[in-house]
Amino acid sequence: MAAVVTAGLAVLALLAASWAPQAGAPNLALWLFAGFIVAGELYPLPVPRGEREGRITTSTTFAFALLLLAGTAAAAVVLAAASLLADLLGRKPWSKSLFNVGQLTLSVTAAGVTLLLLVGTPVAADPAPFRPAELPAIMLAAAVFFCCNVGLTGTVVALTEGLSLKQLLWRDLSFHASAAAVLLALSPVVVAAAERSLALVPLLVLPMVAVHRVASVYVERQRQALHDPLTGLPNRALFRDRVQQATLAAQRSGSRCAAMVIDLDRFKEVNDTLGHDAGDLVLREVAPRLRGVLRESDTVARTGGDEFGAVLWGVTDAAAARQVAGKMRAALQRPFDVQGLALDIDASIGIALFPDHGRDHRTLLTRADVAMYAAKRARVGYKMYAPEQEQRSPAKLALVGKLRRAVQDDQFVVHYQPQVRLETSQVNAVEALVRWRDPQRGLVAPDEFITVAEDVGLIEDLTRSVLRKSLQQCRQWRAAGLAIGVGVNVSAHSLQSLDLPDVLASLLVEEDTRPQDLALEITESAIMSDPERAKTVLTRLHDMGISLAIDDYGTGNTSLLYLARLPVQELKIDKSFVLDMVSDRPAALIVRSTIDLARNLGLRVVAEGVESKEQWERLADLGCDVAQGYYISRPLPGPELTIWLEASRPHSAHPGGSRLGPAG
Repeated sequence: MAAVVTAGLAVLALLAASWAPQAGAPNLALWLFAGFIVAGELYPLPVPRGEREGRITTSTTFAFALLLLAGTAAAAVVLAAASLLADLLGRKPWSKSLFNVGQLTLSVTAAGVTLLLLVGTPVAADPAPFRPAELPAIMLAAAVFFCCNVGLTGTVVALTEGLSLKQLLWRDLSFHASAAAVLLALSPVVVAAAERSLALVPLLVLPMVAVHRVASVYVERQRQALHDPLTGLPNRALFRDRVQQATLAAQRSGSRCAAMVIDLDRFKEVNDTLGHDAGDLVLREVAPRLRGVLRESDTVARTGGDEFGAVLWGVTDAAAARQVAGKMRAALQRPFDVQGLALDIDASIGIALFPDHGRDHRTLLTRADVAMYAAKRARVGYKMYAPEQEQRSPAKLALVGKLRRAVQDDQFVVHYQPQVRLETSQVNAVEALVRWRDPQRGLVAPDEFITVAEDVGLIEDLTRSVLRKSLQQCRQWRAAGLAIGVGVNVSAHSLQSLDLPDVLASLLVEEDTRPQDLALEITESAIMSDPERAKTVLTRLHDMGISLAIDDYGTGNTSLLYLARLPVQELKIDKSFVLDMVSDRPAALIVRSTIDLARNLGLRVVAEGVESKEQWERLADLGCDVAQGYYISRPLPGPELTIWLEASRPHSAHPGGSRLGPAG
C-alpha cells in the first residue's frame, strides 16, 4: 500500500503541475465530465455479489472519456479528487483513501501512456475526438486501465487477508470484467456525444439512473431473501452457496478452506428463564462478535435457531482453523449484558477442512456438524473432524453415498394415502408418503432412509422435493374437479428453520396452489426440540393459511393441553394404539380419552392405521373425525389414486368430494 500511495501521489503531483486546462468548449466539457465523475463516486451502482453487496462506479465511464477528450492529467486529477471526496464523506480510513487515489492515478496514467505510444497523443484532436482506426488503441488502453485497477487492488487485498492472489482474482474477475467492459465501452460514445453537443451527454446518464434504481431495489430484495432478519447474517441457503464457492475455488487453486458449525451452549436456559426476547438480544450480539473474528473474505451465517456457520477461505492448515475457532469461542465467552444481567454463553464448534475431510460442500458441512457434536459431548469447545467421531457402519456409509446420488438424480416418488371422514365416508385429504425408487432394490420405504437423510443434511432437499411434487399433484386434482388437500410430514430440522415459511410461500406461488390445500404434519419430538422456535415457525405458517397437524400423537411425552396452545388444527393418533384398540383395553382407553380431549379443545382427530371394519366402527362410535389406513386404501401413486377417487365419487357427491363405503 505504501508503494502504491507513494508512486501514485508522485505521478499525480507531476501531472497536476503539467496540466494546463484549455479554454472554450473543451473546458466546459471538462467541468461537465468532472461533475458526472464526482456523482459516480458518491452514488455507485449496487450489484448483488453473494452475501455482500458489490459496487460499480459510473465514474469510470466519464474518467476514461475525459482522458480521451482532455488528456491524462485532466482525467487523473479529477478522478483522484472525486475519489478522495467520496472516501472522506464515507469516513474511510486515510490509508484506504490515499491508496484509492494512488491506484486510480497509476491506472489512468498507464492507460494514457498506452494511448500516447499507439496513437501519438492521448488528447482528442479536432474536428473529431478520434478516428475509427484508433478504436483498437482506445480499447487496449481501456484494458490496461482495467488490469492496473484490478491488479493493484487485488494484490493489496490478497496480502492483507492472507489469500492467494490467483484465488482472489479468479473469484472476482468475471464480476469486474463484465462491469468494466460495459462502462469503458461507453466512454467513446460519451466523447462523441460531447463533440456533437454537450446537451446530449446528460441523456446518456438517464439509463444509468434507471439502472441504479432498479439495481437498488433488486439488491434489497435479494438481501432479504438470503439473510436472517434477526441478525442480518446470511441464512442457511446463502451459507451453503458460500461453502460451495469456497470449495470450488480451493479446488481450482489447490488450496484449502474450512467449514465450521457453531452451536451455542446454555442458550436454551436463557430462553426458558428470561424469555424469547432476551434470547433474540443474545443472538443479535453473537453476530458482530463472530464477524469481528473473521476476515472480510470469510463468511459467518446464522443457519437456524442457536446454530451458526462459518467458512474460511484460503486456510493454510488445521492449526490455522483451530486458532480461528479458539478466537470465536473466546469472543462468545465474554459476558452478554441482557436486561441488566451478565449472561455466560459458551459454544461448541466443529471444524472440517477441504479437501482433507470432504471434497464437496455437502460432505464438508456434514462432517463439520459431526465434529460439533463430538465437541459438545466432550465439552472441549471445538474439535476438528476425525473419522472415529462417526458411529456408522460400512453399510450405512454406502447408503449415505447412494442417498446423495438419489437426491441429485431425483429418484424419489410420492404415494398418497386417502383420509376419510367417518361420518360421511367422504375423502377430503390425503397424506403424502415418500418412496425411494432405488434402481437396484426397487421401492424403498421411508423408515430405511429418512433418519439417514436427517443425519447427513439431505432432509431439506428431500422435503422440498416432496412438497413440490405434492403441490403439483394437488393442482392436478383441483383441475380435475377433485378438492383434495394434501398433508406432508416435516422433520424436526425443517421445523426449526426460520426459512421454512418463506420456502413454502415460494413453492405455493411457483406451483399455483392455495395455502389451504396444504397441511404440514409435525411430531411432538420435532416441536419439543426447541418449543419457542417451533411456535414462532408454526405461527407464521398458520398466518399463511396452512393447516397444521400433530402426527403420531401418544408416542411422545408432551401433554395435549400444551400442544393445544400451539396454532394446530388436527391431531393424528398413532397407529400403534389404533391397531390394538379392539383387543387391548389400555389402548382403547388411550384412544377414547385422546378423542374426547381433542374434540373439547376444538381439534380435528385423525386415526392412523385403520385396518379392519371393527376398528372403523369403534372409531365412529367414539366420535373420531377421520380415518386413514389399509382398510380404506394402501398408499397409491398420484395417477392410480386419481382413478380410485374418480371411481369412488358418485353423482350425488359434493363438487370435488369423493365417497366410498366403509369397506372401500
